[in-house]
Amino acid sequence: MKDNLVQSLSRGIDILRFIAESEDGRRVNEIADEIGVKPPAAYNLIRTLVSRGLVEKRNSKCQLGPALVELAGAHLKRHLITSAKKVMQELAGKFPDFTFVFSELAGRDICVRLLISPDCPSYVQEPSSMTFQYYATASGLLFQAFSDDETLERIRENSPFSEDGIKLWTSMDELEKYLSRIRNEGVAVKPFDDSSLFAVAVPVFNDNKRIVAVIGASTRKKIIQDNPASAQKIIKFLKEEALEIK
Repeated sequence: MKDNLVQSLSRGIDILRFIAESEDGRRVNEIADEIGVKPPAAYNLIRTLVSRGLVEKRNSKCQLGPALVELAGAHLKRHLITSAKKVMQELAGKFPDFTFVFSELAGRDICVRLLISPDCPSYVQEPSSMTFQYYATASGLLFQAFSDDETLERIRENSPFSEDGIKLWTSMDELEKYLSRIRNEGVAVKPFDDSSLFAVAVPVFNDNKRIVAVIGASTRKKIIQDNPASAQKIIKFLKEEALEIK
């Protein structure tokens, strides 16, 4: 039985590799010939892979399923998180008065994945349910500024300007002007004077220049007022360190 299980696993891997080498999928008979079994045996193996989302059937052909994409995506995200942790710890060492956050879009929400606060700078927290607003935060504005049209449409369906944005921005035109400024400068600074916090965020791009995450920093405005040069200094370091997150 043990040998049979190992052989089945080996053949399943061979099937996935064979399908991956094709442009538009493989038929059951082709797969059977490739792995050296009869079509009924190949069909049973394929059916098992389909049940786990590793293979899917389209137009009588077998193609790689969504589970493989999810596995690859999970691996890349974990690598991104690990890289971001290192960067945030370095930033916390240089700017002990700042709180640092690393956030991603998850569905229609901005989810904070990592957080370092001044009261515990050596510990990177991984919040489970912390989110950001789209119109009131530097990170939210940054995601709006750099997301593609489809993602931006989803964002504004989930958080309509008429309900959430109008409370903070006099018009959509005013918001769009600020988003354009963010794109030009490559940084978002929380623009509301009544806030007691200075908050800034910069984008993290993938190799295709698509935004995949945001790294942000915040501190009490009094710290910035006492040392005005610290605002530009933190922005400079954030931009440089964001390039290291891959």
